[in-house]
Amino acid sequence: MNKIVIKIIVLLIITSLLLGCYQKIDKTTEKSVINPDEEKKDMNGFIKKETEHFIFNYKIDDKKAVDDLAKILEENYERIINDIKPTIELSTIKVFVYPSIDEFHKAVYKPDASDGFVGYAISATEFAIVSPNNPGTVHNYEYMLKTAVHEFTHIVVGSLRMPPRWLNESIALYEAKQFIDPSNLKFMMKGEHPNFANNNFVSMDSRVYAIGYTIIEFMVEKWSMEKVRKLIKEKGNLEDNMIKILNVTPREFEKQWFNFVYDKYLKN
Repeated sequence: MNKIVIKIIVLLIITSLLLGCYQKIDKTTEKSVINPDEEKKDMNGFIKKETEHFIFNYKIDDKKAVDDLAKILEENYERIINDIKPTIELSTIKVFVYPSIDEFHKAVYKPDASDGFVGYAISATEFAIVSPNNPGTVHNYEYMLKTAVHEFTHIVVGSLRMPPRWLNESIALYEAKQFIDPSNLKFMMKGEHPNFANNNFVSMDSRVYAIGYTIIEFMVEKWSMEKVRKLIKEKGNLEDNMIKILNVTPREFEKQWFNFVYDKYLKN
């Protein structure tokens, strides 16, 4: 009798195990036909994608573009950290990818901005950009990938200090490899370059977006990235800091930079 009871118990256990296996297979199969991204949408229809250092918020049509953004940001993360050397450990960076320029401009409270404005560092841990799929009339897909690196660089630099805007933009352009050949710039070919000793340029001259890469390129080649970092971190008057760290006045810096650009890009 005991043997019969034992056999019945064993059969019941085997049956329950088999049923359990079939249930797991059914659940796995059921879940596999559901797009996992669909389950992560927030109330505004945004989906989240997490990588080692970033959290992306985007619409489903931009999934491939966000994969490309994640790739370029992660590939450049360590290089930029090593160049800037922030003194604090960065938090995970949130990236908001908007499907159109209009939606991006509204989201960052600049509804009347031009199509050239496609990226914005919102805070110390967040930036927003337009989707590479719909970059507008000024930029293209590849430029938007570099824009993500540009805005991330602003966050890294900002963790040290907020330097003068021309320097802040120049380092971001340099790290994002947003190089524009000076031989294609009419004002450079005419020798009408920005005046570094002019307060208007120190505060902001829009031409910095065309020449900013070469400014940092010049500084790194003549001095070093370490000197660039010191100039970023140093508080106080920019002219005094240039003399202290680079041993040049803004006017001397300007002349040496233009000679560097002329010899390297304009001479021929």
